[in-house]
Amino acid sequence: MFQLSSGEVVDELSHIDPVCRMQVSPDDAPTRRSHQGTTLYFCSPSCAAKFEEAPEVHLPMITNT
Repeated sequence: MFQLSSGEVVDELSHIDPVCRMQVSPDDAPTRRSHQGTTLYFCSPSCAAKFEEAPEVHLPMITNT
């Protein structure tokens, strides 16, 4: 288990969608993208598209990847 800076505790097998910050399981993620050698998991194709439009806006949300 990990605790986010927001205080939310998440399962170590989950990832956070960098756009909406929703907890996403890699096994159930509807969309995933590779960015600079790191696999990112998204809750929806819409969030993945928003990330692709402006990854620099969402990269500060990514830590310990």
